[in-house]
Amino acid sequence: MKFKEFQKLTKEQQRKLFEQYKKEWLATHNS
Repeated sequence: MKFKEFQKLTKEQQRKLFEQYKKEWLATHNS
């Protein structure tokens, strides 16, 4: 997803995406 597309999202959508990204990042880096 491009940054400009991300900026168009609502704050709630951004927060959910960020949480999802964080979980995936932690999953790949904690192994």
